[in-house]
Amino acid sequence: MVWVIPDAKLEANRSITGLLAAEAPPPSGDWWLFHDDFSSGDSSHAENGIYWANGNGVAASQKTDYVVEALPAPHAGLNGIKLTQQGTNYTNGSPQQANLWLSGFRAPLWVRWSVRIPSDYYHRNLAVLIIDAAPSAPDWNIGDTVQGDAGTTATIYHIDEGANRVVIDRPSALYSSADFGSGHTLQNLTAAQSAGITSYSTPGNNHKWLTAWEREYSQHGFGLEVNADPYQDNPVAGTSIVKCHQTGGSYRSITLDIAPDAPDWNTGDTIQGGVDATAFVRYVDTETSTIWVDVMQSPTDAAEWGAGVTITNLDTAATADVVSNNAAAQYAGANTDQSHRNNSDGSFAYLIDPSTDAGRLIEYSAYIQEASALGASDGVVKVWKKNVTDGGAIELVYSNDTQIVSFDPQWPGMTSIYFGGAKNGGGAKVDQDYYLTEVYVGVQAPSDIPPGDL
Repeated sequence: MVWVIPDAKLEANRSITGLLAAEAPPPSGDWWLFHDDFSSGDSSHAENGIYWANGNGVAASQKTDYVVEALPAPHAGLNGIKLTQQGTNYTNGSPQQANLWLSGFRAPLWVRWSVRIPSDYYHRNLAVLIIDAAPSAPDWNIGDTVQGDAGTTATIYHIDEGANRVVIDRPSALYSSADFGSGHTLQNLTAAQSAGITSYSTPGNNHKWLTAWEREYSQHGFGLEVNADPYQDNPVAGTSIVKCHQTGGSYRSITLDIAPDAPDWNTGDTIQGGVDATAFVRYVDTETSTIWVDVMQSPTDAAEWGAGVTITNLDTAATADVVSNNAAAQYAGANTDQSHRNNSDGSFAYLIDPSTDAGRLIEYSAYIQEASALGASDGVVKVWKKNVTDGGAIELVYSNDTQIVSFDPQWPGMTSIYFGGAKNGGGAKVDQDYYLTEVYVGVQAPSDIPPGDL
């Protein structure tokens, strides 16, 4: 029996935390609030106000047209959302993702999802080099082996003759500007030619595995990303370690010349600046006559938001003069990266290891505990992995206890999670099909998580 929270209570409270104090927890073994194995053949399942969604904003609509297919052999009887990572140019992998609408969570969040890793899985690890001579065909070709000054080798992935640009795929991220940087020499071992390197850079290179968001996606929301990423100290070609980071929007404070009392000024209202820019009210502090706003345009533009400017509340028609604009105070979580976790024996813990995971069904579990306050250092993210196809044991592959999950305390909870998404420079050049199957969302730990890991 699954613990069911009435929709009316969800709508009235929107915060699972408040319900936990008044309701008995789920019976032992029934830890989830949402479960979908796609046995319906589509993405129409909804449970406890959670559903597959369309849209990144605060008003998501239910989405039933994700491509749900039977998984390839040997995974007979299983269905999943097909997420194709397209092999395009080196700057963007044309990502596909599946969005799950949460309706607001303040409690610790547990997510369990299974992914069928492509049999041809590959995660490229690119560097962009500008050289002092055109890499003209037929002498320079995709697939050629090149070597840096330190003797390390890589493969040419992309060539742009007009810009003297050569993109290389390195077998290890350890190969950096020390090997292929400006002032060094790039030797094409296949063509027996060489050229001087004038510029070295690396494109964005992540493969989103799980992303949790408050409010709108991207710069106007708070987000936690769990990425599969060939990071700096990844020693094995093709493997992807866990990389977590949090992003935050640009929220600024404006002090008004009157107390911004409700109902004239409310969280969620849209306000207009002195000319035509608009902003979103994050929250209202009546004691200090201050409103925090998500300024979407020109946050420091004096003509829009500076002292003396009259702003208008487009929802209530209230107006007020700005006394001050604290542009320096950003109420948001900074971009905070956390690298992988080492195993106790010093080996690396991989989110994806093609030698063991390619073509197999891999189960992931994530625990997200928000920080107690913005800027506090008591937020937690943990990620476990299990090879379902081969009957493997649950392995803790990532753990942190830092500020990385310091969400906005003025917002009523996490609104959505995303599976898959932007891989940027990651992935292979050919299309790769992932299948997302057996998804759970809950507010307490699954019974099979090792107690010592919590």
